[in-house]
Amino acid sequence: MKSGLAAVFLWVFLLSAPQFCSADNPKVVIGTSEGDMAFELYEDLTPITVENFLHYVNTDFYDSTVIHRVDNNPDYSIIQGGKYYIENYQVFAKTPDRGPIINESYNGLSNLRGTIAMARTSDPNSATCEFFVNHRDNVLFDKANYPDGYGYCVFGKLIFGMETLDAIASSDINDIGGPLQQFPIPPIYVYGAYVAPDGFWLKADLNYDGSVDEQDLDQICENWLSTVKLSDLQVSGAIDFQEFSQIAARWRWTSVWNRFSRADIDNSGRIDFLDYALLAQDWDKTGAELRGDLNLDGAVDYSDLTYIAQDWLETKP
Repeated sequence: MKSGLAAVFLWVFLLSAPQFCSADNPKVVIGTSEGDMAFELYEDLTPITVENFLHYVNTDFYDSTVIHRVDNNPDYSIIQGGKYYIENYQVFAKTPDRGPIINESYNGLSNLRGTIAMARTSDPNSATCEFFVNHRDNVLFDKANYPDGYGYCVFGKLIFGMETLDAIASSDINDIGGPLQQFPIPPIYVYGAYVAPDGFWLKADLNYDGSVDEQDLDQICENWLSTVKLSDLQVSGAIDFQEFSQIAARWRWTSVWNRFSRADIDNSGRIDFLDYALLAQDWDKTGAELRGDLNLDGAVDYSDLTYIAQDWLETKP
């Protein structure tokens, strides 16, 4: 199945080779009650900060915490977490197990939308475990805007889950007081954080197992359900993974067997790229951003299929 897709989409890959993340930088997934966010960490530019963050990830420090701050105002927009948790309907703070780190905001990185940075007090070198994610371009947090030359240190960027960031940033908030003045209501839980396996830099690896395979396609096709159309090969009332499987399985059979089946959607006498394109067209579904919306354009459509095809080549044996 992989080899067939790779051959069909080779021209797509060659004409639009994507800008992938560095294979050397670690990737961390933060799972929340609003969905997952995955970040590439700039270990090469912020080694102290990344080592500190990975320490808290690997010791499960962030498990069962909450996003305790959603701050939207005319000047900036962020979400913040990494320290607080809820127990018996009360909010408590975890105690970091190591001291503050050196501020590496001199790395040249800017607090742009989707970047992750360390939270701190007025002391530039006071960051420990708390982090925030920039929901908008917040260049006022960069070091150039601070007299002491220290800003808020960016140490990574979002590579998956922009829709999750947007959902959290749009939460209703309640002033609990103290450091919880922008507390989301209802609470947004952080189920855990973990270092992603090798291969996660593939954008279409939706289940984070290090390869782009049938399981990822299955997740995307769950979002591509549609009404009965020509591409509903099984006449089941939905265009889903089974239809895709029939297309893929029969792709190279027709020239050999000369047996043309229901997968020949355009009745051309063969199963080819045009049939696949017709199937893809029927998979359009607009609305809220879905898990299969790889390019975050608000629709699960043909352009998302190209991401699958491009990544498929990278994991092909």
